[in-house]
Amino acid sequence: MSIPTGTPELNTSAMSAEEAGSSADNGNEHLASQTSPTAQSATDCIPYQTLVGPMTLNLRMPPFPPRADTPTVSVAPPAPAHDLAQYADNLGRSLHLQKSQQEELLRATQIVDPNRQFIYMVAQLLFVKGSIELLQPASAPIAFAANLESKIDELAVMVILDPTAGAYKSRPTERIMAGIRCYPDILTPALRDHKPTLKALKAKAGNLCTHHRADIKLQIARSLGDFNSDIKLFIGPFVPIVELTTAITNEVNGRAAEVKVSLPLVARIAFLRNIFVSEAQQTSDGKVGAGYWDAVDKGLEFIRESHKNNKVQISGVFARILQDDRTKYQSDFTGPMESLDGLEDIAVDIIQD
Repeated sequence: MSIPTGTPELNTSAMSAEEAGSSADNGNEHLASQTSPTAQSATDCIPYQTLVGPMTLNLRMPPFPPRADTPTVSVAPPAPAHDLAQYADNLGRSLHLQKSQQEELLRATQIVDPNRQFIYMVAQLLFVKGSIELLQPASAPIAFAANLESKIDELAVMVILDPTAGAYKSRPTERIMAGIRCYPDILTPALRDHKPTLKALKAKAGNLCTHHRADIKLQIARSLGDFNSDIKLFIGPFVPIVELTTAITNEVNGRAAEVKVSLPLVARIAFLRNIFVSEAQQTSDGKVGAGYWDAVDKGLEFIRESHKNNKVQISGVFARILQDDRTKYQSDFTGPMESLDGLEDIAVDIIQD
């Protein structure tokens, strides 16, 4: 009996399924007889597939049926609006947005209409564009011409020492900017149309006013001497009002602006000292805080409204304040009162700022 040396070929296309299976079994028996050194039992010669059947993986069905008493939990995905709000909150935190910016970002997540979303984005871009146009690199500050800078300095002194000023805190900067526009040879049309230059000019004017207000307040505080906290009064030594007005004018460089120590200006400084004392009496140490100039502006507003902008009546109010100041704050109470002779005597009004 000859032993075949090769694996028999199976023509499955010409055989039936039963014949193909029979031939495959014979082939397996023949292969097993070649690989096993000893004779095997009939069971050993049966193919593995015949013993256990064909293996089929069903990925759709569970490996075992669920128990009837096991509840089925259905987890719904979070609402899209909640997802957007959470994403916006996380994004804002990672970018370290300010509180107001974070709130704006959360409001943007509530815009559903695409047209509204588009308009919102355009508005934000226009805002950013306007902000960028006003930016000036720190490495390249705007340099003003000498005549422009000198005129700003002069106007700042004139405004802050104007005895007809209606406000010292809320309007001086605007008055300076209005004044500089009256000099087209200095503030040329090209400079007027250049927003960064105007912004820098306004900032300079504001800084000058702040500086001058601080100088005036300091001179008034020095003119009153020590403060007695028990009786809530300044006890001196005092600086008389004309001398104080002259010191203030020199301190803010009034000579350069040709500011005269006139009777109306002396009366105005007396009014400022009167408000200073009133504010100091509300403290325990006589130190007047940042609300001083707000109190000054309110006092001027009260005088205007209570006298209906009547020039004669307003002049009378300041005359009484000046007389009271001269009586209370003399340098030498044993000698004569400080003279007002030589001061320009003109009617004073308060402009309505």
